[in-house]
Amino acid sequence: MDTEAITSAQNPLIKRIRSIKTRKGRQRERAFWVEGLSHVLEAVQAGWEVECVVRAPDLLRSDEVIDCLNDLTVEERLVSADVFERISDRDGPVGLGAIVRTRDLSLGGLEVNGSSLIIVLIEPQDPGNLGTILRTAYCAGSSGVVLVGTSADLYDSRAVRASMGALFRLPVAREARVDGFIEWCKNQSISLIGTSARGTASYREVDYQLPAGIVMGNEQKGMPDEVKAACTQLVSIPMQGTLRSLNLSAATAVVLYEAAHRAGVLPAGQAGLTP
Repeated sequence: MDTEAITSAQNPLIKRIRSIKTRKGRQRERAFWVEGLSHVLEAVQAGWEVECVVRAPDLLRSDEVIDCLNDLTVEERLVSADVFERISDRDGPVGLGAIVRTRDLSLGGLEVNGSSLIIVLIEPQDPGNLGTILRTAYCAGSSGVVLVGTSADLYDSRAVRASMGALFRLPVAREARVDGFIEWCKNQSISLIGTSARGTASYREVDYQLPAGIVMGNEQKGMPDEVKAACTQLVSIPMQGTLRSLNLSAATAVVLYEAAHRAGVLPAGQAGLTP
């Protein structure tokens, strides 16, 4: 570990962090920036490849946290408070971040069995929605998430932050082609339940027989016709008032928790607390 704190924004490490905070930089470097104590520890404990931990001693003063970091077998680099604040995505940063290697998972690498409940997102565009859905999917006992088509960047800092560490615990596969995804579902005997304002049944009235995929359409365009045709059922969420839809992450949470409960993925009575 370098004992001298980095004080220059022109340092090669700081330049690299700035680079991987862009989508092009992440794709080129195959790495991304993770910030915050819980997120960094989740990445390490979940077995992701952490290149180095970046700490600002003047911002992160907790002896308990520092002792925890000392137990990690990961390279640590010290930076000044000013430098950390320049690279931070947050107001009032806590002074801890890490460079983590990205992972690429294809559909073939996603394990499917008779109890699998998968969330399928068709071209989600908002990184915050994506991260929130990962958090919900993990908490609801989902087996994984599939991103179909052109998607928001899984490693965008907004997605990482919104996932609250679920990114490191839940497998996320990507498939560029809709037809490739549909063919994979057929081969895996996955029944698809699509969500649509024009769904013929309420999300509470259908049979969530596993293995199943809950399919959510794009925030603006909804679900492509070929995906609708591949769904065994199209369900809707009853709405009051004049609005026709919920936010993507909210709609996903509503349907997923019902499916998880009905399919026995989430045991009755199991509860969690929202901080």
